[in-house]
Amino acid sequence: EWGCAALVNLAAKNADNKKAIASAGGVEAVVAALRAHGGTHAEVAEEGCAALQSLAFDADTEGTLWKCSATTKLWWSCYARLDSKRKVLLLSKSQADTPTAATKAVALSKYVLCHELPEHYVKRAAAFELVPVDRDLPVIVLAADGTMASRKWVCALQESIDFITDDEEE
Repeated sequence: EWGCAALVNLAAKNADNKKAIASAGGVEAVVAALRAHGGTHAEVAEEGCAALQSLAFDADTEGTLWKCSATTKLWWSCYARLDSKRKVLLLSKSQADTPTAATKAVALSKYVLCHELPEHYVKRAAAFELVPVDRDLPVIVLAADGTMASRKWVCALQESIDFITDDEEE
């Protein structure tokens, strides 16, 4: 349990640690722990699954997304990237635009949750939304070009939101 929790912490927001853990056999060690103890110890199962998720989703923090307009419900293509501190989601017209040329900036500290949406709900595959803390802020609906890309974005954004919240609590 504690070993899996340590791997989650080491892998969090650190691509170099994720690579080092994977190359040192960390994934295999977690799977072995789950096989040996996951069926009888809920804590091992929980931390083991969290460790695998943390290691498996080395999420890219930039790429093409589609944003749904809150007023027209039309989708527009944009290039999205997280800033270097992973606190702001920047949306620009194309990959060639510099981060300072972003047409929209979303302060992730104003959001509490990033989660996937069912296709029938938004009429688009691989969609997800950012849910604000304050009801006066808009829900931001985005979509990726595939289910796994969507999950990588959801993981990256939720991880960033969680770490911003952790930083504020300290």
